[in-house]
Amino acid sequence: MAAVKIAAQLTKGATDAAKAKKWTEAAKQLRWPYWDWTDPVVLTDGFPLVIKSPTVPIVSAAGTTETVPNPLAFYKFPSPMDGEFKDVLVNVPYSNGVTQKSFFSQWTRTYRWPGETATPTDDYDKVDAYLKRLWVDVRAKVAHLFTYENETDPSKCWDEFSNTTVQSDPSKGASSVSKSLEAVHNSIHIIIGGAGHLGQNDFASFDPVFWLHHANNDRIYALWEYCYPNYWVGAGYNNKNTGKFTYFTQPTGGTFYQLDHSRVDQATDMLPFRKARDAYWTPQDVRSLENRPDVLPKYYSYPPVDGLDVTASATDAQRLKLRARMQAHFGLHATVVESSYRTLTHSSPFFANTILDTLHVPSGVNAISNYRHFLVSVTLNEHAFNDSYTFELVYRPSTEEAEVSTHVAVLSRPKSTRCAACHGRAAVGNTVRGMIHIPSSHVASLLDDFLIEDTTEDTEADVIKSAFSGKLIGRGGHVFATARAGQPVHEADRLDECITPTVKFFSAYGGLCGDEGPLSFFGWQDHREVFEGCWKKGA
Repeated sequence: MAAVKIAAQLTKGATDAAKAKKWTEAAKQLRWPYWDWTDPVVLTDGFPLVIKSPTVPIVSAAGTTETVPNPLAFYKFPSPMDGEFKDVLVNVPYSNGVTQKSFFSQWTRTYRWPGETATPTDDYDKVDAYLKRLWVDVRAKVAHLFTYENETDPSKCWDEFSNTTVQSDPSKGASSVSKSLEAVHNSIHIIIGGAGHLGQNDFASFDPVFWLHHANNDRIYALWEYCYPNYWVGAGYNNKNTGKFTYFTQPTGGTFYQLDHSRVDQATDMLPFRKARDAYWTPQDVRSLENRPDVLPKYYSYPPVDGLDVTASATDAQRLKLRARMQAHFGLHATVVESSYRTLTHSSPFFANTILDTLHVPSGVNAISNYRHFLVSVTLNEHAFNDSYTFELVYRPSTEEAEVSTHVAVLSRPKSTRCAACHGRAAVGNTVRGMIHIPSSHVASLLDDFLIEDTTEDTEADVIKSAFSGKLIGRGGHVFATARAGQPVHEADRLDECITPTVKFFSAYGGLCGDEGPLSFFGWQDHREVFEGCWKKGA
């Protein structure tokens, strides 16, 4: 309705009724756009010009082309600044007094990767550098969202998919691999925002790109929901520890309208979003974009992706095939690795897969010989550094190949926040989870450089892990801690145990669900901690 009113104002007094009608009809069709940061064009072009250019050309109501300030480039705050805008000063740990500064009380507009000054500029060279360096990893995270198996408790899958902390199974993270849309969402906040507004939750939504980013998260969720229509928050989950049905609840601190430990389910009111004067939207209301009588109309949709139309009906068999298409669309393929390492007098036990003769292969899965899938599970203390930060894992597959950068982001608030739930999570030492995909071709390259007779999986896992190095980096680029696998540091120099990441290396066998179905993984092997005793304080 707001867009229609604006169109009416812009065309008021227009002499050409046809042009005025064109504006009104366009306003009725207007929906919030999304920025697809998984699009391959990002790898070549970086951050879109249309979002960062200070001005844009538009066609006016009179039909002429005019250059106007770009409303997507930044948001200018009203003057005077609201007193709730407070500077965030983070003491960079183990740095002899270095401080990471974000001058939110003094910045009169939003910034992306600003310098640590009261009068900064947007550093789009850094935005592009981070975006291109981590794009493959971000896209791989999205692809793995479509590798969930057919679970007996769909609410638990929903819990893992939708959060970086799993309420239905708190043990998940340090002992298993996680796949979360929330984790991918967090990454873009820090990659684009840096020490600016998008990287700080209290102020992120003032940056116009926040809304384009969240619209894309909604789009990816719509694709995932279409592939997994039964995975849902529902009424609760079956607690394996107690054997009882258990409700999801708000964490300690609650929200601005829900108290601590209040029940959360498909019927919970989603304040402040009203669907009528006396009613709020609920999770059940917003479920699905399919054109069905039992689905509440949303009045928006998304373009089809490789044959997946979120408005169309589909059978379970069709949805299974579409999962395979989504995996491939976002870059996940079953690459059978024919490594030169395997042509030697001994073979790699990782890729020989002789265990497939005795391993139980799930029903309906056609196992792929000579294939192994590799992931790294990362668990991080949400409030380790009183601000958002990133874990980066870096390695070079071979001396001829470029360095590969991967990451897991923590989107956190400082102690100065008024978010009660954030203080509650900090008090209990809440952790967040993430995953990193290590392509099997990279693993083969790492093993090619080592000639090991009578090798075992454990030996090869150690060889692979020895190529990994890690960093904990503040959202402004300051390095908080470093690690090199297989190189323990003196106890006095080690990172404090309570904020030391848990980083574990996993592998699994792979197969296809049916002839055209998606990749499925089974027989997961835990190859233990990557950086045991190796985290060093400071840069």
